[in-house]
Amino acid sequence: MTERFRSPWMVLAVLCGTAFALLGVVMLAYSGGDVGVVLLGVGVLVMGVVFVAVASRAVVRVDAVGVRERPMFGVGRVVAWGEVSGVAIVENKASTLLSRMPVLVTQSGEEVPLTTLAFYGRTPRRVQRLQAIVERHLAN
Repeated sequence: MTERFRSPWMVLAVLCGTAFALLGVVMLAYSGGDVGVVLLGVGVLVMGVVFVAVASRAVVRVDAVGVRERPMFGVGRVVAWGEVSGVAIVENKASTLLSRMPVLVTQSGEEVPLTTLAFYGRTPRRVQRLQAIVERHLAN
């Protein structure tokens, strides 16, 4: 039972990174030997490839071991099922906009944010599915 949860914003990030990479390729193809354009093209190409790589790995995975988040930037964390006492929706204080995100509540009361699944407005189905899976696992 491995479930993966991705934000649609990560798809947009992959598309933006792809556009940058393609722009870099076009700049290299039409540089006409201009060193400045070649350097700029290489920079844009590398930036696009890196952005695609980090956005592609952003996921929340739920399996038999527990819940693991791999954020877009930074190191992921695994919360074992023995540590999880629930899941809640809280304000995303790291965001300047009014967004919310799910957090795993541990037995010690610590809240582990799942920033990869942050959202605006009403709670999306992917977050509702995550809540249902966690609650079902805790009931067993």
